[in-house]
Amino acid sequence: FDGAYETATSTAIIVFSDGDNNDTTTASWATWDGSNWTLRQNFTSQTNTNFNYIYWIRVEANPRVNSQEVFATFADASNELYAARWSGSAWGNFQNITNSSLMSLGGSLESVNHRDFDIAFSSQTSTFYIFGGIGDNIEVVYWTGSGWAAGTDSGDIDASDNTWRWVIAKPDVSGTSNRIAVFAQQGSPRAAFGIFNGGGGGTWPNTWNTDFFVNASRSQAYVPPIGL
Repeated sequence: FDGAYETATSTAIIVFSDGDNNDTTTASWATWDGSNWTLRQNFTSQTNTNFNYIYWIRVEANPRVNSQEVFATFADASNELYAARWSGSAWGNFQNITNSSLMSLGGSLESVNHRDFDIAFSSQTSTFYIFGGIGDNIEVVYWTGSGWAAGTDSGDIDASDNTWRWVIAKPDVSGTSNRIAVFAQQGSPRAAFGIFNGGGGGTWPNTWNTDFFVNASRSQAYVPPIGL
């Protein structure tokens, strides 16, 4: 599960797996208005197509003033990624992200035991990005304002041909930059780091491959914090 506050209304939105693998809508949501919880319902469209349990959910709100936009991203037991957009009144724009045209089909996501994807908004343009550790790269998908598109991937930052375990994306929140710092850790233990410059498909002006971080064993048991 995960959650975020709408920037405009301070309404909290919580998205959670319903613990079911008997349907293609295996996630639900609830809201907190400052006084009361309201259990909403299952998502109205797919949050997975493979009848698998959802293992990881990430939720982020658009930081732009007066925005009610919220995005949720799901990873299921078959290593597929899905995303949905909250407009302020309804969930929509449901998309299988790992569908070969956006991110690599099936990829190398290890969502059963690890969360090798993350999400973030670029601070200056408020563009929403999904980062997935797939193969030797960090692949990128973003919301254009009207649909989903593939962004610029990191290129090969895996010098050891290992598998990504954790991906963490943190934006520069100053409002004057579109930089997003992306850290990816493996089980070798190695890690890689990159600076992603958002806005449209984005660029990677700086990356450091896994040869630079060859003793990342202390981070292998890292569980990303959940804040609300």
